[in-house]
Amino acid sequence: MEFDLVEKRTFYPVLIISFLVFLFLSFDLGMKIFLFSLVIYFFVLFFLCTYWAGESHPERKFIIGFLVSFLHTFVFLVGGFLGLILAQITLKLSPLLVNYFRGILRF
Repeated sequence: MEFDLVEKRTFYPVLIISFLVFLFLSFDLGMKIFLFSLVIYFFVLFFLCTYWAGESHPERKFIIGFLVSFLHTFVFLVGGFLGLILAQITLKLSPLLVNYFRGILRF
């Protein structure tokens, strides 16, 4: 199975950004940001897909929009949780380095 263009452009940035969010912010704030961005991503993609499907299949545009949005949101979710796992592994292996970077990023 191979990713299509939208999944490729979703998976890698979400993985990197969620890794950085969970690395430098608290777990609660990181989860709030991640879940909020997940909901926003779903709704934006849903509206775009229903608009796109309305031209060729007007009677099934909501079903097509929901299924496509659900699949891509699942890829977003998997990328985010992989970023969370990588951030937790990094925090366990090198807590002194992470505390140093957190000190630098505070203004």
